[in-house]
Amino acid sequence: MPPPLLMDPALAQEMVGGLLAVCRADGDVSYSEFAELRAICLELAPSVSVDDEALLLDLHVTPHSLAEAVTQGVSPFRSSGQSAPAEIARTFLRVALRAARADGDLTEPEARSILAFAAALGISDFNKLDGSLDDWSRRIEN
Repeated sequence: MPPPLLMDPALAQEMVGGLLAVCRADGDVSYSEFAELRAICLELAPSVSVDDEALLLDLHVTPHSLAEAVTQGVSPFRSSGQSAPAEIARTFLRVALRAARADGDLTEPEARSILAFAAALGISDFNKLDGSLDDWSRRIEN
């Protein structure tokens, strides 16, 4: 289990929306995926409240919008009271894999979605995250 991240509620909502987008990539969000999303939210941002209805109906997060939210307001000179963007990005990808696998194996649409988020977040070294992403990346390229 990753340690809680330091982030404001807006970024937490954007991350949850990104996770939801990954789970929706292969169709409707299953009960097991939704339960896993709720557990992930409690682990990563225990102080941030996530509204179930808003989660399912209102959030539409793209890889670009998440990347923008992760880097918004980051100063190279002093801590912004937020976890480092690279830490947030890697944690997002780890938990996206976990959420996508909650209802079984990682599917191609889910893998494509996670790879799109990884590209937008500037992550290309998947070995440290999960070797299966390297496999999916090679399969999708060919």
